[in-house]
Amino acid sequence: MSKDKGKWSYRLIFELSPSLKDADRDAIFDAIEDAGKEFAFVFDQPVSLGVKNLVYKIRKFDKLELWEMKFKTGEEAKMDGFNVFLNRQKRIMRYLILKI
Repeated sequence: MSKDKGKWSYRLIFELSPSLKDADRDAIFDAIEDAGKEFAFVFDQPVSLGVKNLVYKIRKFDKLELWEMKFKTGEEAKMDGFNVFLNRQKRIMRYLILKI
């Protein structure tokens, strides 16, 4: 947990199918940013962390593409609503939100 001039910093790490087309991937990024606006989140550009082999299959995939999006907010975030949004995204296989 760090405060940078009154801002709280977070990392959203999520996994997508590596077979997604660029347009579909960009649509997911845009949807995440749009949902975050409701909670006053300001996102950095998404960063690819590469394709990772899985120990077990998730939705018939044995590899997933790992992505990171950092974001800030003016106050400590209430993640309940944002978690609901992420849980409803069928193309996001798994996600993790870290306070940094």
